[in-house]
Amino acid sequence: MKRILFLLCVFSCIATAFASRPAKLASAIVSLDSAIGARHDFTALRRLRIDSLKTDLAHTSPTLKASKYRELASQFRDIDADSAHLYLAQARKALTGVSQPDLKALINIDFASQLARNMMYADALAVLDSINASDLPLPVKIQYYSTLSRVCIDGAGRYTAQGFKSALSRRALVALDSLTSLFPDNSLAQRISRAQRMYSIGDQTLGAGELIDIFEEMPSDYPGYAIVTSMLARYYKENPAKHDEYVYYLTLSAIHDIKSANGEPASLIALAGEMFADGDIDRSYNYLTAAAEALNSSKATLLSAEMLDPVSKVGKTIHARELSVKRTYGIASLILLVLLALAIFLYVLERRRAVFLRQRIESLDDSVSSRELYINQLLDICSVYVEGMEEFNRLVGRKLKAGQAKDLYDMIESGRILQEQTDRFFTVFDAAVLRIFPRFAEQLNSLLLPDRQIQQLSGGKLSPEQRIIAFMLLGVYDSTRISKFLGLSLNTVYTYRNRIKSRAADRENFEENIKQLSKNP
Repeated sequence: MKRILFLLCVFSCIATAFASRPAKLASAIVSLDSAIGARHDFTALRRLRIDSLKTDLAHTSPTLKASKYRELASQFRDIDADSAHLYLAQARKALTGVSQPDLKALINIDFASQLARNMMYADALAVLDSINASDLPLPVKIQYYSTLSRVCIDGAGRYTAQGFKSALSRRALVALDSLTSLFPDNSLAQRISRAQRMYSIGDQTLGAGELIDIFEEMPSDYPGYAIVTSMLARYYKENPAKHDEYVYYLTLSAIHDIKSANGEPASLIALAGEMFADGDIDRSYNYLTAAAEALNSSKATLLSAEMLDPVSKVGKTIHARELSVKRTYGIASLILLVLLALAIFLYVLERRRAVFLRQRIESLDDSVSSRELYINQLLDICSVYVEGMEEFNRLVGRKLKAGQAKDLYDMIESGRILQEQTDRFFTVFDAAVLRIFPRFAEQLNSLLLPDRQIQQLSGGKLSPEQRIIAFMLLGVYDSTRISKFLGLSLNTVYTYRNRIKSRAADRENFEENIKQLSKNP
């Protein structure tokens, strides 16, 4: 009975504290709770984008690989620092001997930003200084000065040496001036840059006034939304009389982090501390749990260390409130131990990052080289279509120029041109399959009954049934797609598939066995 009364008292206090919050803050907190509940869905969406980019990468021409690697690095930027480093390194490597100065500048800018995230500010500035900003096109120049200002501002906030801090602050102001001049007059982007400059020179009140106006005008999906909300939160944090406004903008910033699957949830960690101070222990615990999941993936060392104090406080409160509930105590202790171990692990990992990255890059090189054969064969097949189209265009041009339109029509009507191109496609396709899967006929026959095996055609050609199985080896199982590739009717493809399946020693698992063959070419 005493325990029940105690819990009722605690929940009553929480309800009273929540009811005392302004309506807009209460609504924002409810939205954040909903976003945290769906956080795995947001993470899954981001992972789907990453998987899609990886799939595209396998079919991307060498001249476009650097751009694809950069896209992958940007997706990994705030959810997995190691992967972001790896793909940026691959992007830089892919540009070797390629003349794409704008893309090279963008990749170096991203690389500098990633170095700054790991507090390697001097290295980040060295990379940025190697770029000639005056030669950059406008979008790249905006990215350059935006990154430069952010690196200088972050560095000035981290360093304690007054001389270096002052030098970085001055350089940040110059970068912000340059950035402001690049945007259209009175645009949201220019006004945000102006407000950042006001913050940098200490005129935060004027800067906050500008940001409030901007906040009321911009949509929640505006690219600068996170910057505006976090800067407003920072401003109101210094004013104790405006505590609700501080928590409100901190909540909006945390919602943005969750929905974008940000692995560096600084706003959520700070908000957990505010919920704890307000007596909302359950929310504080939930926010810290969500933050710990994100940090465990992204390996953000500094934020992991910042979590130790709020985690410790929340753990002690939960332990005192529910001492008799062993499970709760175990979870709180486990979280604390995991976070302490994570902080120690990440500290050691940070010191060995250079060696680790080099090993991972070598491993990635091996993985990429194993796909080169598949890519080369795909390019060969594509080239057949390109050459066929070129020949057809030349033929049409000659016939029309010579006034032989009827002759051209007869050739098309007879299907001879289409048949020639189809034969060329099959020749290249068959050769590609046998090159990728040199034991194709032998492996396929191993799945068939001894007396119903398929004899290999002469001249390195495949039978229609073998071509259908070849498409399945390459991951194409849809009969409609296969019929279009092979120029067969859908019913014919079904007939061939059923015919060869009827020959299988294990008909029930035939398609699964085909999948296993693709793993052992």
